[in-house]
Amino acid sequence: MVIAPTAESVLPDETRQRLEQIGTAEIVVGIPGYYNVDTLRHVVETAAQGLAHYFPGHRAVVFSVASSTTDEMRALIEGVAAPAHLAVLTSLIQAGQGRGVAVRAVLEAMARLGAQAGALLNSDVPSITPAWLDRLIGPVLRDRFDFVAPNTVRHRHAGTLNDFLVYPLTRALYGIDLRHPMGGECGFSAGLAHFWLAQPVWQDTDVARSAVDIWMATTAVAEGFRIAQANLGVKRRDRRRVLPPREVFHQVMGTLFDLMERYADRWQAVKSSALKIPPFYGDELCDEEPEPVPLDVEWMFRAYLQGMNRHAPLINRVLARESILPPRARSHAHHRFPPELWAPAVYRFALADHRREADRGDLLDALMALYYGRVSAALWENQALDAAAFEQLVIRFQAGLFQVHKHMLTYEWERR
Repeated sequence: MVIAPTAESVLPDETRQRLEQIGTAEIVVGIPGYYNVDTLRHVVETAAQGLAHYFPGHRAVVFSVASSTTDEMRALIEGVAAPAHLAVLTSLIQAGQGRGVAVRAVLEAMARLGAQAGALLNSDVPSITPAWLDRLIGPVLRDRFDFVAPNTVRHRHAGTLNDFLVYPLTRALYGIDLRHPMGGECGFSAGLAHFWLAQPVWQDTDVARSAVDIWMATTAVAEGFRIAQANLGVKRRDRRRVLPPREVFHQVMGTLFDLMERYADRWQAVKSSALKIPPFYGDELCDEEPEPVPLDVEWMFRAYLQGMNRHAPLINRVLARESILPPRARSHAHHRFPPELWAPAVYRFALADHRREADRGDLLDALMALYYGRVSAALWENQALDAAAFEQLVIRFQAGLFQVHKHMLTYEWERR
């Protein structure tokens, strides 16, 4: 059944006409954003191969969306070989629009086609395989899951915002172990897509820009949709930038804080010790060492010191009452920022935002400085650990501390 979109269309007339010509489809695979023409074509080709192999009896659409393109690029993408039951098309959104608006376009296409299942793929991941399509979409079509989060192996330098902030905070708040809640790849049902489309977040919000992935994962969890995870293996991205720029950090963390307000009754009801582990689809992840990703850890340490100096009054005001200020060090070699301080520090900043103790932008700038300090310390101290040991002894241990300290957040939330 085709469901009419619930908000003003973000698709151009040409794309809407193409969708009308296609008529219906059971699966829509969206690829929001162009970063590299070569990797994008590879992702489109791999998606088409995966759909043809794993879902041969299903009408499907591979839909690439970006804010800029050329006729040559469009011809390159739409020229990908595909069987008769599979369509490949591209579409433009308004120039300057963020990833969230591109995702909104994918959801709208899914609604117009009446698709039962959807998936998102990043356009700059050369490590994608056809099996990813089965692991992201199969749980939705076969087992009626609503949201399938990615589970990948990445180098410790990649995804530090997820590993040191988003993952442990989401895990502790909602009592669910989603290792990569802002991973970019995911699968979802028509019901969840319809819920997302109906939310008033698609115009001039952080969700419409860079925070759409964590918003999608969090709302799926907090609203009680059925959750699964897809083991996708090693993930390698064709991107030069590793650290999130200031605006992305602000958008992601600001959205997380907004969601804490919206779902306060949900996460407050989750005991600190509670932890659900959604079922996994696909082969168990191996202990393979991912390809190294360059990261200037020394720069992070300097950014931490500069941020601590610049925001000292605010940081002292937020943290000093609990004596959880990290120790200062003159050199990176002597820099320490224990995980035992990190979890309560993050919660104190969440409380300061909740109580409007300072401007949110200033709070997030100060928190970003502390984030640089925690990440640079963890990476420096644990250089000798292999990938598996780093995952268990640093990332998982740290996530456990967020659970341990959650009682303080819950107790303080309603106090003024």
